[in-house]
Amino acid sequence: MKERIKELRKEMNLSQEKFGELVGVTRSHVASMENGKALASKRVIKEIASKCNVNEEWIEFGTGKKEKQMTKADELAYLMGKFLAEGDEFKTKIIKAMLSLEDDEWRTIEKLVDKIIK
Repeated sequence: MKERIKELRKEMNLSQEKFGELVGVTRSHVASMENGKALASKRVIKEIASKCNVNEEWIEFGTGKKEKQMTKADELAYLMGKFLAEGDEFKTKIIKAMLSLEDDEWRTIEKLVDKIIK
C-alpha cells in the first residue's frame, strides 16, 4: 500500500503536505504511510480513493483496476480537489472569473476554445 499511495501523490504532483491536506492527514502521517511505518485507516483510504479517483481495493490490496469510472460530477470534484490542493493563486483567479461569466460570455469562450482546438 505504501508504494501505491506514494505513486498517487507523485502522479498528482503534490508534496506530502499538499497531499495530506487533500486527504485530511498531516504531512508526517503521509510520510509514515509512504515509508510503511503507518497504515492508512479505512477513512483515509476512502478519502484517497475519492480524491485520486482510484478504487479502494487497489489502494489497500493492489488488486482490481486502479482507476474507477467517474461520472461527470465525480470528475469535476476530483479536478477541483486537485486544483485546491495546488493552491495556485493565478489558477484560482481564472476559475473564479469563469464561474462568474454570463451565458453570452460562455459562448464567446466556447468559440475561442473551438478555434484553439482546430
